[in-house]
Amino acid sequence: MHQLHQGRPQLWALLVIFLVMSACATSGDYGDAPDGGSTGYPAPFAQRGSFPTLAASGGAMTEDLRQATLGPSASAEADANDPADPDGQPNLNPSNTDADDGIVDFVVVLTSIPPPAGMTVNVVGPPGSRGGTYFVNALIDLNLDGRWGGLAGPGLPEWVVKNFPVQVAAGTTTQVALPPFFYGFGNRLPDGAWMRILLSNEPVTSGDWDGTGSFDAGEVEDHVITLPRIQPNKRIVIHMTCPRVVRFPRGAGQVQFNCRVDNVAVGATNGSFSYFMTAVNNIPSVQVQPMGQANRGCVPAGPPPGGPVNCGTPPGDIPIAGAGPVLLPFTAIQRGPLPSQWTYRARAEDPPAVIRPTGVTIGFGDSMGDVRFEEVDVLPDARLEITDGQVIIVLKAKDPAIREDIRVPIGPGERFGGVSYEQLLEQGAGPIRLPALP
Repeated sequence: MHQLHQGRPQLWALLVIFLVMSACATSGDYGDAPDGGSTGYPAPFAQRGSFPTLAASGGAMTEDLRQATLGPSASAEADANDPADPDGQPNLNPSNTDADDGIVDFVVVLTSIPPPAGMTVNVVGPPGSRGGTYFVNALIDLNLDGRWGGLAGPGLPEWVVKNFPVQVAAGTTTQVALPPFFYGFGNRLPDGAWMRILLSNEPVTSGDWDGTGSFDAGEVEDHVITLPRIQPNKRIVIHMTCPRVVRFPRGAGQVQFNCRVDNVAVGATNGSFSYFMTAVNNIPSVQVQPMGQANRGCVPAGPPPGGPVNCGTPPGDIPIAGAGPVLLPFTAIQRGPLPSQWTYRARAEDPPAVIRPTGVTIGFGDSMGDVRFEEVDVLPDARLEITDGQVIIVLKAKDPAIREDIRVPIGPGERFGGVSYEQLLEQGAGPIRLPALP
């Protein structure tokens, strides 16, 4: 009994300290990113979070939730660890959802490393609210170091959306597509990264925002952004890459080039994909003809020459197994003046984003890119490759900055550098010096 009485002053002291801190904290909407607790990050990034969420850490909070919110729901509390939180659980309770329902979509498009991402949010102006200009800011712990701010790598700020203005009107809900940003660091896609989104009626004035600050109106939402878990043999996530530049030797008429499709899903998965290619400018200048597997089910280009190549209609779907890659060969035929710009887009059963109160699983969009066709001067020294009557001249450009080989297929009745297909076939495989280049 004596020991129990000795412990009571300590308990009362702790209760008084808590009540004083609660009285000093301003009631409003706080986040729920771990402030001293586990981030939940996978190895080797497992650690305790240093995200400013508690009032004592200066965690971001908005006082008035009646003017504008992210999604229809928001809750006001005395602090991120308020035991009397109106939604039934303190924000920093790991099982708390904290009415975070503002995200509509989060998609990563596999066009580069790191890839760009796009996010869409719902901005709600409740009936009777004042409306006006609000600002959206977003932070993502891209390098998984347990805090926000700074750079995750060269040109990769963790403050991914900065003071994006949004017009809010009373009694309306508006889907807002935020400016695209890069999602990654090095060649990694962050898995389980904590994100903070702030909607506020005033801009963030910090030079490098770290997730702190008090704002008059709006809402704070924190989300965990995870990569999709794709079941084996169910879905694939593809990344298609074609050469940035395909070069025609002057007077060649046609060249060959390859595109590559990789399955970037974790684990060995199987599926199929389709693609679409079309000219952006100078439509009559180049005609792209798929060859081999790339020709499976394709709608031929044209008319006019240089028209779209569509391999998106079954049985045009091309299978990919395990990690890939699949190489897609093409012949490009010059029909007019160069340069000419083409764009390509590959599509598979890429998983869509899944939005839950507990977090967001990102979706993957189509893989996209551009290829540019140019004309160059080449050296007379070349080599021949001959297989089953197919003749390919392999050349080098005069410009030393162009280091890759240029492959030119020559068919029956065609000539290059004053040499006919028949003469090249008779010459046979090996080195050759072309006597008269165009």
